[in-house]
Amino acid sequence: MRNGEVLRRISLNRAAWNEVFHHDHHSAYVFTMTPNEADNDIAARMFGMGLSEDPGTGSAAAALIGLLAEQEGPIGQFDRVLRQGVEMGRPCRIHLQFRKEGDALTHGAIGGEAVVVAEGVLDLED
Repeated sequence: MRNGEVLRRISLNRAAWNEVFHHDHHSAYVFTMTPNEADNDIAARMFGMGLSEDPGTGSAAAALIGLLAEQEGPIGQFDRVLRQGVEMGRPCRIHLQFRKEGDALTHGAIGGEAVVVAEGVLDLED
């Protein structure tokens, strides 16, 4: 996306979405760099996955590291903060870290804090 404001204004047309993405596995990870936002470097939204929107998608953030690494210099350690879920009232901050040596991605990691929203016990006896 062009910027955080454009990302913020996205509103899904559910009927059109279901017509275009009529198969079982469909999603769109939309992101933008946010140089004008003090607490983060990237803003993202994830639509689909059987949900209308996901507040924090670690697997998509991990995949984003590959693209970010292509855009950085040939050598160095890079740390970025990604925000997701803000637009739906469930803010999530994901920390991205990657290292490049000789133009090759040699390390990638994601992290952050989590909140337990549910827990349970599975009884496997008859």
